[in-house]
Amino acid sequence: MKVKFSDGSIKFAAISMGTIKFSNNTATILASACEWSDEIDLEWAKRSEEDARKRLQEHNSDQEFKYADLKLKRALNRISVGSKK
Repeated sequence: MKVKFSDGSIKFAAISMGTIKFSNNTATILASACEWSDEIDLEWAKRSEEDARKRLQEHNSDQEFKYADLKLKRALNRISVGSKK
């Protein structure tokens, strides 16, 4: 997510599992996780991506597959946003 502040500055954030509400030119975000791009540990995010891909290949149930898929999407989002430092 790209956020422009009233002073004109722009920051990027990785957001996981949430809702955005727009009202009167204001966005309200309720999310389980939100990280600014400069706070993301890219090496950790890349390790999470590798682990998620491994879990996708080795899943034993639909629940394990869904968990691994969400883990992969979150890791890829964090990598994308973290690269915008």
